[in-house]
Amino acid sequence: VRVHGELRMEKDYINWKTFLEICQNVAIFDEETAAEASRFLHDLGAIIHHNDSEAKLSGLSDLIILNPQWLADVCKCVITAQASHVDNGILDHVLLPKVWKNFKPELYPLLLELLQKFELLKRLPNENGVERSLVPSLLPEQPPPSIDFHLFRQPKVSYTYQTWIFTFLPSGAFARIQVRLQQLSSSALTAWRYGVLLKKNDMMALVTHSADDMAITATVLGAEPANLLSIIHFAINGLKESFAGLDFDVHVPCPVCVVKRNKDADMFSLKQTIRRANELGVQYLQCRSYFHQIPTTSFLAELPASSPEDYRLRMEAALQAVKLLKSALQTPFFISHSKHTPADAAAAKYIQQFLTQYDIQSYLPVIGQTDLDVDVAALNSSQYFLLIVSETYCKSDECVAEVTYIKKQLKRPVIPIPTTGMDNWIQSQVGMLVGNLLWIQYAQDNNFKELLLSRCRKYINGMDADDKQNEHKEPKKAMLSYCWANSMHALEAKQVPSVVGYADPRLIKNGLETAGVATWLDIENLGYESDKGLFDGILEGLKQARVVVACVSNQYAVSANCRMEFQYALKMLRKPVIMAVVGANDGASCWEESEVGLLSNHCPFFGTRCPTVDFRSVYDSNSFNSKLDEVISLVKDALEQLDARVSAGLIVEEKKVEEDDHKKQKSDNAVQAFREQAENIRRSFLLSIADHNQSQSNIPRLILLLPDGLRVMCESISGFHLLDNESSKILISRDELEPLLANSAVMKYQNAIWEILDTIELDQQTRHALNKVYTTDVMHQLISKFSRQKDAGTGLEIQGLTTLQKLWRKATSKRDGDVGGETDSCLTHLILPTKEKLMLCATHFSESKTNVSISSFLSKQ
Repeated sequence: VRVHGELRMEKDYINWKTFLEICQNVAIFDEETAAEASRFLHDLGAIIHHNDSEAKLSGLSDLIILNPQWLADVCKCVITAQASHVDNGILDHVLLPKVWKNFKPELYPLLLELLQKFELLKRLPNENGVERSLVPSLLPEQPPPSIDFHLFRQPKVSYTYQTWIFTFLPSGAFARIQVRLQQLSSSALTAWRYGVLLKKNDMMALVTHSADDMAITATVLGAEPANLLSIIHFAINGLKESFAGLDFDVHVPCPVCVVKRNKDADMFSLKQTIRRANELGVQYLQCRSYFHQIPTTSFLAELPASSPEDYRLRMEAALQAVKLLKSALQTPFFISHSKHTPADAAAAKYIQQFLTQYDIQSYLPVIGQTDLDVDVAALNSSQYFLLIVSETYCKSDECVAEVTYIKKQLKRPVIPIPTTGMDNWIQSQVGMLVGNLLWIQYAQDNNFKELLLSRCRKYINGMDADDKQNEHKEPKKAMLSYCWANSMHALEAKQVPSVVGYADPRLIKNGLETAGVATWLDIENLGYESDKGLFDGILEGLKQARVVVACVSNQYAVSANCRMEFQYALKMLRKPVIMAVVGANDGASCWEESEVGLLSNHCPFFGTRCPTVDFRSVYDSNSFNSKLDEVISLVKDALEQLDARVSAGLIVEEKKVEEDDHKKQKSDNAVQAFREQAENIRRSFLLSIADHNQSQSNIPRLILLLPDGLRVMCESISGFHLLDNESSKILISRDELEPLLANSAVMKYQNAIWEILDTIELDQQTRHALNKVYTTDVMHQLISKFSRQKDAGTGLEIQGLTTLQKLWRKATSKRDGDVGGETDSCLTHLILPTKEKLMLCATHFSESKTNVSISSFLSKQ
């Protein structure tokens, strides 16, 4: 009260030095007691003084406002309609002398910091040295034309949305949300009076507010939208601290309607429906728009958290999700087999071990060894599938359902591997699903290994390993159409039971390649470029090729697939088709009387019969090479004719449209999902302990119990990391360590932290430091005995944190010689614009704030 009396002076503001002098006049001589007095007067409304760590860094703590009207005048110059110098919500700092012409220029940096503290504006990142601030209250009412709202309705874009419905929404509330969300955007924020579009990594969020109702809606696009939605919810929930009595309900759409892109999706209320249904044990909720049945638990996982316990549950769910994502990212191949059949399990294990030798990761579900959740996640996330096709596999309803799901729902590339004795597997239900794909006969020999390795590498690398350096080579100039029954190579690979003829079409392909004619061959390309299977894959090859070499034979003529290829190339695509007649020279030319023979009589490109080279009389390499030279000459002549017709404008060739690489896109999505889930884990963990021990804000919350004592970690959302200064370490004796290791609450807390550190990515220095101390310390065996043990239990035990904080405070007080008082902290307390509270190291704290120079202001007051 005496300080308040001394402050009754005819000044609008004073600095901290003047305030200390006033305190000394009333017998308050230490600075900490003076700080307590200023906090009391600030809470009372007698003065306006911000003295937190952020204010100290920016210099705002040196400004103490005595006259509220003076502050109102400061704000009025910026946020009202009279602020003519604010252009479409953007304030250029060059104009500050005109905006605050009645205020001292040395005050400008502090006034900007003060208005940012009140969430009336947000300083934007400098662009080419230009300093600007966003003033949400003066943004234009209409969204900028650059926003593509149709992007949020595209069928192939993964998205979700939520709506917050308020009992009342005060004026300026949405502007505060815009300020809070500005820091999240990884690029320039796009905002207008009733909306904001922000980008975070590879995700995008559209947050809108209608002037006519009391609702805010957020639509998020991206691989893992839950984390960004959680951040948006936290920013909205923080309004309750600013506006007393503010309340809202969260409405979420029917998830099935979202997947099906139904515009009139039913919305479910968190308070009135979902939580009530959960309390009553209702297992399913029904969509009122399309009558979908949705498990109640599926809603609970997506709803925003509202308590520390909710955040703990969300953290545990995110931990599990990251484990599943990591398993999926590390295993491109999934080995599907009959898990209950020992022979099939042995074959699958043999294949996995063989691929592992060549650093090709695969996931193999094993009864009793792998979790069902991880099996399902790996099934859904794997890029390629190896099917161990046995008699048991074909008769198993479970295996047939798995193959059906892979082909019909996932639509991923598959390599069937029939086991010994499965000659008729194509006639089975499994064969009907995948029998048209290139398959590999299982055998534990070198031929099988070489073929399997080649196919797997082709899927992973998109080419033969030997051709990797030619990644960007030109598209295929020719395509070879042939029947496997005429290929000795196919017989050696056990792809056919017998072969007819000497001239191998696959050798013709090799000859064309040697002559400089890049040639498409089914076994080298099918399944790699797409997941469409045999027919669509061959059609894609026909479209890409400029010339088609058809190795016709009696076997070719009776093959439905071969006839389809020939007719499509000749009649539909009107390609130049050159025939190489192969097979047996037995005097029977059944193919000439077949559909293939009739079609070959007129090639639209040449205007005559298809040029033909007969290989049936070939029985040695010399005669084969002679015939091969004829084919090469015909192919090159056809290519020259094509070039001439294209140059003359007589033919317009379709150029292959470059599409995004599906494999890379899928991998990028998985990596992005992993990063978002890792951030979700860190954020949820910190929010679950956010309300703990608030009165001692300088006490660390991430305390690791290591063999050499206690270590502190920085809570940066970009990644937890160990501090490397001496003030972040506390050495403890073995006698002090053993009771902690035997304390179940401490171990539960430590287990929670270690599970997070084991799951998320850490910087190299932190990972190295943890590995070093955990493997080389003399107390390694002791801590291994107690720490991270299963019987310590799961979940987060706050009491364990309390115990470690008491030990930390006692040790630091003794070390720093400050018993009972405040100790020097190795971390600084920071409140983000979203109102999340963090304990940061000096580096991350300074990066999060813009340093403000106050120069002569301090000395002049």
